[in-house]
Amino acid sequence: MTRSFAGPLLICAFLLLVGCSAVPGQPRPAPSPTLPVPTPDPAEESLEATRARCAREPLEQGRLLFTRAFTAADGALRYDLFYLDLRSKALTPALRTPTPTTLPPIGQSAQGLLIPGRVGGSLSPDGRRIAYFDFVNVVVADADGNNPTIVDRTLLRLSDAIQWSPDGTRIAYVDYISKTARVAVLTPTLSVKDEQADINILSISSYSWPRDPAHGKRLYSAGCLVVGPQCSIVTVAYLTRPGDQPLPPRKVGTNAIYPRWSPVSNLIAALWLSPGNPEFLQVGVLERPDGEPWTPAEALVSGGLSWSPNGCGLVTPFKNQRGVFLFDLARQQAVPVEIPDSVQVLHPQWVD
Repeated sequence: MTRSFAGPLLICAFLLLVGCSAVPGQPRPAPSPTLPVPTPDPAEESLEATRARCAREPLEQGRLLFTRAFTAADGALRYDLFYLDLRSKALTPALRTPTPTTLPPIGQSAQGLLIPGRVGGSLSPDGRRIAYFDFVNVVVADADGNNPTIVDRTLLRLSDAIQWSPDGTRIAYVDYISKTARVAVLTPTLSVKDEQADINILSISSYSWPRDPAHGKRLYSAGCLVVGPQCSIVTVAYLTRPGDQPLPPRKVGTNAIYPRWSPVSNLIAALWLSPGNPEFLQVGVLERPDGEPWTPAEALVSGGLSWSPNGCGLVTPFKNQRGVFLFDLARQQAVPVEIPDSVQVLHPQWVD
């Protein structure tokens, strides 16, 4: 019996190894479908994986929302909010309501009565609302400027664009004179409070949030109002730890300002004081807090920083504030974009 089965078994094994049909005349089994290569979860992407993903996408997509100083038809200077379409380079006003033409009464404006208008515009994460400062009030309105609601009447000199929390329930803004951050909770009821740095000798200079509250409560930079014997810190970026325990904040980077968490991954970008020219700033990207910053391209820039919605690029103004650089992480380039007929370009936000 053993010998009578051995031959057929060996033949079947041989036929399987060489890929032939076990029984002549029967159809071959269909080949297994080729499975697609899984796309990495952006939240877990390394910088290398992010750059590989972004190499398949064009850099210049979406729009920039920014504050623009321009010469109006009557020859006077104005500030207002504009969009720049990155594909067509079309420049359009962001708000339907006209640009304010008169300054508030003396003593009621926070900007020193320089140029009338609106500044610091920021679009909510769902794209339905816009926040801005009209030199007297912080305002939240529909995305086109209709139905404005005054959120805060505090006199401010904005050091950064107004920042939205990722869930769209709060906005934050910083006064560059007092170095005080204020956070307005918009829902379910409006409330506004001052926010101080975790280290009480420091004053906040920019304020934003991590992508996920599991990473921390807030992401900000802080330094001394006056650098001297009691305080030698120019500016440090910090991440407040999650939870209710009073733990010291995590240091994100020394000499770093405008820390920003990527909207799709765990990368953090910030502006660092340039080692070769400390009067100006340069872009750096971190894979983890207090890591070594990676510079996508060499360019000296002014204040203000924003991620592209897909996490593939960064935007920040020229050092002369007449245009912006688009930093391409995949291709390691700083692409200059001049904004036509602009006296000044401030507070860029990269949106869809």
